[in-house]
Amino acid sequence: MNCFKKAFYDIIQSGSDVMNKITKNYNFTRTKDINSLPQYVKDYIFDDEQIYVVYTTLRDHGVFTDKKIILFDNRMTFSQNRVILAISYESISAIAVVYKPNSAILRLHLDNGNIVNLKFIRMIPTDKMRLRYLYTIILRLINNQKITQSDINKLINNDFKIE
Repeated sequence: MNCFKKAFYDIIQSGSDVMNKITKNYNFTRTKDINSLPQYVKDYIFDDEQIYVVYTTLRDHGVFTDKKIILFDNRMTFSQNRVILAISYESISAIAVVYKPNSAILRLHLDNGNIVNLKFIRMIPTDKMRLRYLYTIILRLINNQKITQSDINKLINNDFKIE
């Protein structure tokens, strides 16, 4: 196999590896202030997009905007790999949320058959309320329903009242 074919094959393989590993859990532990995002994250957000919420792990980010979800998987073990996955809401065919005592899983079923699992760990009641608002907004976006400004403001401003 010549160098060009080998390089092309490697690119195809690495792309399919990303899609095969798409079901990995992102163990988000906390939200991040929108104003303190690293520049490499900001580079993937368009000027006309509104950021709803940002979740982080020790190394990864999950950005939820009004147009898409952007997942940053920073694989910094032996090499400097960063995988960035952008999921438009139009490509989500179903969504589920599973609540557990101190965690939750947001499961996104994509039109191409892949499933993306976003796990949220070490959650307190306020975190669960935020996730409920986010779930409601995503559900409305994928079903082309009106999103209330009240829900958006609560999500952006962390304005939750636990009852």
